[in-house]
Amino acid sequence: MSWSAHTPLNATIGGIGWGFFMWVSLGNILAIGSAWRRSAQFRVPDTAAFRTALERVFSKRRLVVLAETVDEMVLGPKWALVRFRLHEVRMKFAGGTVVLSAPALAFGPIRKALQQELAKATAAHGQASQEQKNTEQSALSDRPH
Repeated sequence: MSWSAHTPLNATIGGIGWGFFMWVSLGNILAIGSAWRRSAQFRVPDTAAFRTALERVFSKRRLVVLAETVDEMVLGPKWALVRFRLHEVRMKFAGGTVVLSAPALAFGPIRKALQQELAKATAAHGQASQEQKNTEQSALSDRPH
């Protein structure tokens, strides 16, 4: 190949072509990953343990509560130049269940962190309840008859 084929004009045209190809292919993947929302359902027998788990997940994932009602919570990124509805993580409470809905690109890590923290919080709360029951039983057995 001769050096005459490597002119600045050919390099510019090739760079623009490569940039357009990357914009179309990767831009679509990012757009679909942001627009597509996944959801998961969690059983929540204890709301106090669930709140503890949520607080830990919020701090680890750098999320803040944007809006909160009795039956729904909306979370968003802590630092954002522009807040889009696509970036929001939503949690809907219904009875003893919570439905988590998040963008597909962020859903996996949030769900995993929430499952781990919920397991820890439930175990810790269960252990505290068991210790309280043991204390009550020992107090009753120590009482003179």
